[in-house]
Amino acid sequence: MTTAPAGSLSLAGVVPTGTGNDFAKACDIPLNCEHATRLLADRLAAGQYLKTIDIGTMNDRFFANGAGIGLDAKVTRIARSYRLPIGDLVYLLATFRAMVDGISTPRLQITSVDFSWDGPATLASISNGPWIGGMFHIAPMAKNDDGKLELMIADPVSRRRMMSLLPKLMSGTHIGEADIQHQSLTKMSVVSSEPLASHLDGEVQPLQQRFDLAILPSALHLL
Repeated sequence: MTTAPAGSLSLAGVVPTGTGNDFAKACDIPLNCEHATRLLADRLAAGQYLKTIDIGTMNDRFFANGAGIGLDAKVTRIARSYRLPIGDLVYLLATFRAMVDGISTPRLQITSVDFSWDGPATLASISNGPWIGGMFHIAPMAKNDDGKLELMIADPVSRRRMMSLLPKLMSGTHIGEADIQHQSLTKMSVVSSEPLASHLDGEVQPLQQRFDLAILPSALHLL
């Protein structure tokens, strides 16, 4: 989602035509685009909307499903470089490629009103919805209408440890692992020791060192 005045973020309709369709899954929108289009047309004709959801912001840009800083942004960039008709599996392939290239662990300083964290990290994932990359259940507790963002921090991990974590990340059973930290927040700042890749809903952003994130409760009527 691109920068726009807050007042213009009022109505949106979704037809799932992407690779992972994480946002559609989070909103219980059928993944069959024809079925989703018919339901959307019916709601438009009836003057109804599906639900009201929260919207996240990062450095004055909007996101509906999630933002990522570090490894998952690198995976997203690699996945977008492929032109393979393999659906969600492109993100798994990109994850393997990212691990081969090397896993960076910059120092992150994360602060909010009631939480702080300072140390090297593989990634910081900020979720409004439970899924990223189609098959990764990164934040199983996330609901996009509860006024909260779910922050996941992964400590520095080896390639071998990452391989053992992947099945847990896909099933949503990684919560509670010693090298995974989780917090529910409404606002936070992330400062990196070096310029890092990031993404908003799968759109890779320019390299940055500071990331200011917040949730806008009930900001969007979903048609």
